[in-house]
Amino acid sequence: MRTPHNEQGPKVIKQLVGMGYVVVSHNVDSGDSDIDGAGNPGTQAVIEFDKSISHHRGASPKTHSFITLHNEWVENGHSGIQAIVQKYRKLGYTFVTVGECLGQPNPKSWYRVRDFKKLA
Repeated sequence: MRTPHNEQGPKVIKQLVGMGYVVVSHNVDSGDSDIDGAGNPGTQAVIEFDKSISHHRGASPKTHSFITLHNEWVENGHSGIQAIVQKYRKLGYTFVTVGECLGQPNPKSWYRVRDFKKLA
């Protein structure tokens, strides 16, 4: 589970873990919430994402992985994510779901600790 607005104080984490959830966060904010209505949203999304990735010096698909935070803004969401995926696939990155990152490709088994006994 990714907590709403990425609010995850210790009490929230403890409660969610107690309920059997695996709590995930991001290590890259895509910057898509900073995109305004001017210009091409796909191009702007790539520019903002590049800025976020630049904080990870020397990042490469062989040595780095990222969990990104994207806001589901209707105005830029689809074209922005599509543009980011196209660019970073060409650089060798692979895009997967959080479940796949945790070794659980079947959506029916996502996010409950009971399904991740190997990780505990």
